[in-house]
Amino acid sequence: MALVFNPYLTVAIEMDGTIDIVSTFLAAASSYLLVKKRFFLSGLLLAVGSAARFWPLALLPIYLIILGKGGRRRGRAALILGFLGAVALLLYPFVSAGKLSALKALYGLPAKHKELTWFLGYLISGWGWRTSVGVVACLYALQAFLIHSRWRPSLARAWDGAFAVLLSYIAFSYWNRYYTIWVAPFAIADYAMNREKHGRLEYTVLFAMFWLGMALFNFSIWWIPSLFYVHPYTGWLAEAVSSVKNFGLQETSSLLISTLGRSILAGATIAYLLKINFRNFRASLEAAGKGK
Repeated sequence: MALVFNPYLTVAIEMDGTIDIVSTFLAAASSYLLVKKRFFLSGLLLAVGSAARFWPLALLPIYLIILGKGGRRRGRAALILGFLGAVALLLYPFVSAGKLSALKALYGLPAKHKELTWFLGYLISGWGWRTSVGVVACLYALQAFLIHSRWRPSLARAWDGAFAVLLSYIAFSYWNRYYTIWVAPFAIADYAMNREKHGRLEYTVLFAMFWLGMALFNFSIWWIPSLFYVHPYTGWLAEAVSSVKNFGLQETSSLLISTLGRSILAGATIAYLLKINFRNFRASLEAAGKGK
């Protein structure tokens, strides 16, 4: 409910009209179903979400690591089966209409393999020494290693793993105003589930800084200059729109507020990322201590 009635979400959909909310909803639902042991449906929704927007595909290896760490071979097989089944259903209309030529056309699209490498921050220019790897890709690999080697084997960690991957991207990669839609449901759920257990004041301050940084960045560049696309029906409203647009032009040239917001948001996401890993390390150590 907190996600559905989030004012940021309403404004983003009304003004941008992007399909990111579709992929975000399906990715969040996939994480929830994984925690609830509905592995086939989780894989299916993750595939459909990846078809709407490519970034949910980056969550699949994390889910497989978590399932493998918990020794859930059947669960991992069901997840893969659901994912591949959805991919097959999505490709069937193209294959039935144009057979192999349709697949060649899809493979020849400009996006191709670059979508996933764009999310991970790869800077591919060739093979061998000419291939460079971005910060996000390194953090992704490091996070996958930590989940496998240091986190407690539990399906509940799927939500934390997805949140950590998205935080790495928000903190260290180029992003647009609607990219923050991806992380919104995970941030809201993390705050609701963990603030009482892991420090209410600390979580409240961190959560507030996260949304403050996001608001400053998004509103100063896109939403304030346009005044939410409100049509100036009256004289005073026309003057208000003109004043706000003038402010927007000045801000666009200086980028002062947006840079401040971006810095606050990056700092908050890094703090979130560290906090998620530390609390999972602590849970793993506590479980090991009880085992002894």
